[in-house]
Amino acid sequence: MEILIPIIMLVIFWLGTALFLFKRWRIIGMMISLLGISAYFLTFSQNIYLALPVGLLLIATILALIELLVPGFGVFGITSLLIGILALSIGQIDLIIPALEILLTFVPGAILVWVLKQKGYEMVIGHQFVLKTTLNTAGGFISGKSQEHLIDIEGVTQTTLRPSGKVLLHTNEMIDVESDRGLIESGIPVRVTRIKDNIVYVIPLNDIKKET
Repeated sequence: MEILIPIIMLVIFWLGTALFLFKRWRIIGMMISLLGISAYFLTFSQNIYLALPVGLLLIATILALIELLVPGFGVFGITSLLIGILALSIGQIDLIIPALEILLTFVPGAILVWVLKQKGYEMVIGHQFVLKTTLNTAGGFISGKSQEHLIDIEGVTQTTLRPSGKVLLHTNEMIDVESDRGLIESGIPVRVTRIKDNIVYVIPLNDIKKET
């Protein structure tokens, strides 16, 4: 039973971290994550010298997760690799079991992130690390600084919005948008309904017709 306690605490930590990445679940996710990680490190009370490398390994894994969710940055992946190497050099052979525990318990959290993304829940991480709508206007794209004129313009989704994606407007402009109604499949007619923090929000035309 004592062997299962740290594994259970890590699973709780990763599930909380997964929820923390989404706006709707951010507060409860933070609470669950802190509870799990605090209880996990209490298991090192008899082996305190391992707490530092294990903590570094956890940070490295979280950065690797961010790199997967925010492709194209690279800095998170490189930092994750360096911190992971540092953790392994400090912990050496004694870190093998904690490392396996961290990697195996990471799986439920990753699955939860995937499920919530598929359901169209909005991720916090996308707003904080991804610079949206900065494409060249000369190539048929528009920047995020002057988009108020887009309100009420219709278009068609070119990618599935989960909730972010691309829409080709009837004005022949390709823009980055976010869904105001959860997941929207590719090829669905939509309308721009609002602009907030330079983010363009759209709603399917069918939903608008049902409301009128």
